[in-house]
Amino acid sequence: MCLCNTDDSMKKSARNLSLSILKMRGCNLYNPERFYQTMPLQKLRDCSRASRPKLKLLQSTDFRLGWSSMLSYVVGPQCSLYTSEQAYVTATHVNTSEQSLENFNDLKRFLDTVGSDPKEVRYWMKQFQRSTDPLKPFCVVLIEDDVFKRPDMLSHLCSGLSFLQRNEMKSVIVHGERIPSCEDISLDKLQESRNTFVRNSMILVNMLEAHGAKARPLFTGNNILVAEKLHQCRFGMLGQLKEVNTNLIKWCLGSNHIPVIYSIGESVQGQLLDLDCLSTAQRVAEELEPIKVLQLNTNGGIQSADNQVIKQVNMPSDLDGLLAQSWCNEEMTERIYSISRLLDRLPNQSSVVITSADTLLQELFTHHGSGTMFKNTERIHTYKNYDDVDLNRLYHLITRSFHRRLRAEYFSQVINNIDTLYLSENYNAVAVITKEAGIEVPYMDKFGVSSQNQGQGTAEMLWQMVRQDYQTLFWRSRHTNAINPWYFKRSEGSWSNGKWIVFWYGLSDPKLSYELVEHALSLPESFVSEADHLIEAEDYH
Repeated sequence: MCLCNTDDSMKKSARNLSLSILKMRGCNLYNPERFYQTMPLQKLRDCSRASRPKLKLLQSTDFRLGWSSMLSYVVGPQCSLYTSEQAYVTATHVNTSEQSLENFNDLKRFLDTVGSDPKEVRYWMKQFQRSTDPLKPFCVVLIEDDVFKRPDMLSHLCSGLSFLQRNEMKSVIVHGERIPSCEDISLDKLQESRNTFVRNSMILVNMLEAHGAKARPLFTGNNILVAEKLHQCRFGMLGQLKEVNTNLIKWCLGSNHIPVIYSIGESVQGQLLDLDCLSTAQRVAEELEPIKVLQLNTNGGIQSADNQVIKQVNMPSDLDGLLAQSWCNEEMTERIYSISRLLDRLPNQSSVVITSADTLLQELFTHHGSGTMFKNTERIHTYKNYDDVDLNRLYHLITRSFHRRLRAEYFSQVINNIDTLYLSENYNAVAVITKEAGIEVPYMDKFGVSSQNQGQGTAEMLWQMVRQDYQTLFWRSRHTNAINPWYFKRSEGSWSNGKWIVFWYGLSDPKLSYELVEHALSLPESFVSEADHLIEAEDYH
């Protein structure tokens, strides 16, 4: 960017003005990287649809600062502070660089995709940014070949992946084509596929870098995908993946590049072999153990017979029912089985998602998601009363979870108010939702998970079921409860009197919170007094 018809005094004024505004916006001028790390989340936390037009500062008519360069810190990985030659004042014309404008559009696209609730973004950001290992990716992304036929969709995808990269959620990309097990691959077909994959890799890398993310294409010949021939094939160009060499992949991750791999392997003798992209991506995921495995296409998640997207599949409890559906054909059955096997080899907190390439951010940063998520969990049943519930086992679950003994009259007090009882199949997790007299908002009376299910995703799955079924909710927790930080992350408001903390979410009228707090504090104790029990601590969740 250059200055036209501007003398030294104008340059000096522009420099002072730009630095003062950066200071006002909280920028550490000696560590601009710190500004990048803090400002985007602050924008996402505090902005709403009503306030988003404030980002469009270039629309001012009388006095305009070249914000495009500064916004690069909000949406891009710039490594140095812009100088006065890149920030200037003019009353008639503003020159914007193509990169800065693209970064601005990247942030705008993210906000438009995710929706109007920045608290959802903040919550999922905290969940996904836990890893401290720079060599471990947040996600392994499979891009199916039909996505490359949609440049608009591919652009949205690269924008989303670059956003993840800038926020320390690293990706590994695998692409290629699905190969039926009965198909034979000739040498000409292999060469054609290789040329296509190389071209697609270059397109991906160019798009990612255009959106501000560094990427490296990992071509064949570097011994990443070690395969062997399937000898029953006539032409012998179809291979089976035997080993994934992760050294180059981790090198890319360590240097903050997105590795782009296509599904052609090589034998120990150096022979190139075509590989199925789905099995390749899953094998890469097994080696790298990401939080998410994303299978991206142009159609979105798995749809039921009535064309509704199936939001979540809990494995293995939902497996048989899913495979029994009339729409579940042979190809889908094979994919579901492969996902089941993959989840068995991944950490408990990992999940596999099938979704559209242009809804990546919506899938990751909203509670409702956009595609179909597969996760290994214990089956959770819902009840409207206690008729089919083993009250003795439920009593011991709640007692262990809170390590306090329930009052004898608890179940008889709650039974008439129960709206939904969530209970895991093996009595390891419970949530009790009630309808309180005179109160429109449902009340969560109990939420507990046994110690043996900690860290296995049961609590999160239980919470997501509650969250999907109830758009508004309030509950209370003792001030000394060890899981209050967990509640704070999942609530939108709270109030404390030193003994109790009342939480809530989904309230459209803030004044309603006063009524909810008053009611929560008036409810009777569920447990006997602390002096009347001695229970060995087993679980605080």
